[in-house]
Amino acid sequence: MEEEGAPNGIPDHIVHSPPKNATDPVWNLIHRLEKPATYKGKAYTHICLLCVRTKVWQESICRVGNASNAKSHLVSSHKKYDMAVQVHQHRLSRSDRHMVHVAPKAEVKRQASPSPTSPVVQPSKRQKTWWKAPVSRDQISGHIARWLIRDGTCLTGDLCKKGTYSPLPY
Repeated sequence: MEEEGAPNGIPDHIVHSPPKNATDPVWNLIHRLEKPATYKGKAYTHICLLCVRTKVWQESICRVGNASNAKSHLVSSHKKYDMAVQVHQHRLSRSDRHMVHVAPKAEVKRQASPSPTSPVVQPSKRQKTWWKAPVSRDQISGHIARWLIRDGTCLTGDLCKKGTYSPLPY
């Protein structure tokens, strides 16, 4: 049963208007229903005036709680409409500002295996240290030698030849 009313096909008992205190121009195209309409067992709160031009009013109702959802509806359903094109361009420019640069394969520093055409091998990076040792390697070697001598496990040739050398227990 098709009800007649306004020239756009929305029945007179379906009262709709832009949300109060709305500043975004998208609300001139998507109006809030005074009473939620039920269609196919679901409650809908808004109606798209662009959808009403090509569809039955029941298929033009939607649920958009904020301007970004309303704009998403415009971009997805009404791609050629001026406002939808502007919103889409704005979203693309925003995504370009936040895009992370990914180097193409030619610019990648390390590869799994060297290519046969390029004989240049890149040097491996050294591990960074968080602190500098208070003593040098020579000092550490000296401390180790003194400790081994005092402990009696010196590995000099004289001790090994005399038979006094005993290996450390593990």
